[in-house]
Amino acid sequence: MQGAQELRSEAHLQVRRNDEVEAQRRSWTFYEAIIIRGKNMSKSANTHIWTEGGIKLVLSNKKEAMVFFRQAIKLAPKNANEFFERGVAYQTLKNYELAIREYDQAIERDPQNVQAYLNRGIAHQTLGDLEKAIQDYNRVLELKPDHPQAYLNRGKANKQRQQFKQALADFKTAARFGNPDAQNILNAMGIKWKT
Repeated sequence: MQGAQELRSEAHLQVRRNDEVEAQRRSWTFYEAIIIRGKNMSKSANTHIWTEGGIKLVLSNKKEAMVFFRQAIKLAPKNANEFFERGVAYQTLKNYELAIREYDQAIERDPQNVQAYLNRGIAHQTLGDLEKAIQDYNRVLELKPDHPQAYLNRGKANKQRQQFKQALADFKTAARFGNPDAQNILNAMGIKWKT
């Protein structure tokens, strides 16, 4: 049997070549190799399982990706990445409540995880909980004050709340930081945003 590292690398290569069937075969062979080793897995094996879950996400096999993420979480329950990736998988499956729960776990383990706050904000916003969404976007901006997507998303949430002055300020800031969606919104409104 090929080594786990080699199988993982070949699966990644097949993803880059857009050969979904072969990538799936190799990633499942890799997964089986990991399962056979069972309790003898190192921390690097956990990273490999996490990576295989990522391959499944790339291949749009969200439910299969969950198998990998569950296994990775069992091996390293304190690692924020696995919870984050599971949140991404749930969010792409449009299961926003479960996505939020996973992002909560990721943030608990890594309170500086900007992307977890951003994604959780998007999930809250999609569910109509604009206050929680804005809280998450504010936290992103505390951690990374030049994050254009957080400004754009907060602007959209403020627009939904009919806080147009705040929304406009956020759209302008996002546009200045180079967000093309914010630039298009302002251009469509005939509003200058360039400094």
